[in-house]
Amino acid sequence: MSESKLYIVLTGVSLIVIFLGCMVGPTQIPIITSLKTIFSVGPSVEHTIVWEIRMPRTLAAYLVGMCLGASGAALQGLLRNP
Repeated sequence: MSESKLYIVLTGVSLIVIFLGCMVGPTQIPIITSLKTIFSVGPSVEHTIVWEIRMPRTLAAYLVGMCLGASGAALQGLLRNP
């Protein structure tokens, strides 16, 4: 698999994981309702749950994971650890 295909696949998997992170929580929101909520604007309970509680939590976790991965790679490069 070439590098460009790998980047496309990893980006797609990342977006799927972010979407799944917005579905996880104590309140059950069906998949179709989650999709409608993410791609639409409107005052509803689901919209508030997804955009004000779950999306910031998911994006923060994703950003922390990226930072930990980058810092680990930088530390291995600094210490010349293969």
